[in-house]
Amino acid sequence: MSNNTAVKSKAPNIHARKLKPIDKVDIRAVEEKLIQARVSLLIQHPFFGNMATRLQIIRAESWCDTAATDGRHFYYNPSFIDSLTNKQIEFLFGHEVLHNVFEHLLRRDERNPKLWNISADYCVNQTLLDNNIGRIIPDCLYDTKYKDWSAEQVYEQLNEEYGQNGKTYEECVEEATARMLDDHFSNDMLDEREDGKPYLSESDKQKIRDEVREGLIASASQAAGKLPLGVKRLVDNLTHPKMNWRDLLRQHIQSCISSDYSYLRPNRKTLQQGIILPGVIKGETVSLCIAVDASGSISQEDVSDFLSEVNGIMSQYDDFEIRIWSFDTQVYNDKTFSLNSGDDIYSYEIKGGGGTSFNANWDYMKNEGIEPSIFVMFTDGYTGDGWGDPDYCETIFIVKHNKTAEAPHGITVIYEDL
Repeated sequence: MSNNTAVKSKAPNIHARKLKPIDKVDIRAVEEKLIQARVSLLIQHPFFGNMATRLQIIRAESWCDTAATDGRHFYYNPSFIDSLTNKQIEFLFGHEVLHNVFEHLLRRDERNPKLWNISADYCVNQTLLDNNIGRIIPDCLYDTKYKDWSAEQVYEQLNEEYGQNGKTYEECVEEATARMLDDHFSNDMLDEREDGKPYLSESDKQKIRDEVREGLIASASQAAGKLPLGVKRLVDNLTHPKMNWRDLLRQHIQSCISSDYSYLRPNRKTLQQGIILPGVIKGETVSLCIAVDASGSISQEDVSDFLSEVNGIMSQYDDFEIRIWSFDTQVYNDKTFSLNSGDDIYSYEIKGGGGTSFNANWDYMKNEGIEPSIFVMFTDGYTGDGWGDPDYCETIFIVKHNKTAEAPHGITVIYEDL
């Protein structure tokens, strides 16, 4: 049965539980409990332990009822830590670690801050339970139905549910807020607060994000493959990012353009706006060649999409020279487009319709003495004779309809409508 956010007569309140007065707490014993909990995590759950040891432990009872993190520090109230068992402290460390790993501080956008923080807690606590991290702290937010949900998904669900159970939306939010394990930093802080709660500028947040990501990759490498599923996806994305293929292509083209500039050749695009900026002086002409697969498996819609993308490439640059041809088992209609040619790429005639030979492109380039800086092939990835010469030129294969295709050389990116 799900542990619903709605409560019965008396709502649990983690922040208002009866704790020892701070002057009655043995601070040294509390510090020892924190150290022991991190050591235990290092031994039993290396990923969480490594991430936790990267956090500087800071007393913060002046503003913190329980605990908090900004990505660099673990803030804590000694009275709250004193009330927990060692296993519950392990759970608390894991809670703060996952807030940092999942970048909850940066993902809120324009959402209701309190409801976003509630949603983030649901996700974090369920992940900790799924991975047997420590022991759950009583009354905190969790519900098994949110297993493998993102904070954004939980937020949308709660936003629909709250106010539908006999209580107002505001009452539901406040009761759930009382069950949150920690203090959450707000994106809206502009000044350092009088109570001493740290303030984070946008620059601070970005620096911390980069630090957390570095720690994430390092900690994952020491975890012997034992990572929570959501964390594994994050690590995979950081170490093998799925780049927008248009950005990837733009990046490679840009790398072939000289960084020398001159006012003798002003930028045409800004000149039209009355702004005079220096234009690029190319040390040598960028030779971008594009081959469009026109074999029988390619539809007219595919051809239109491919030409549209070529047009998009042209529109990004103040000057360009693009050599394009189509192919099936041979090459057809080799034509060069430039800024001054005045030709419309959509007027280009695709020829072909037979079988498929990727090698025909490399044979053609070698026979014609064409040595492109970058060779781009738009295709469906179904080749009858291999993927061409891996040593001839830098190649980008843009593959449509075939998500399992992977060229043995060059770069393969899957065409996706964005």
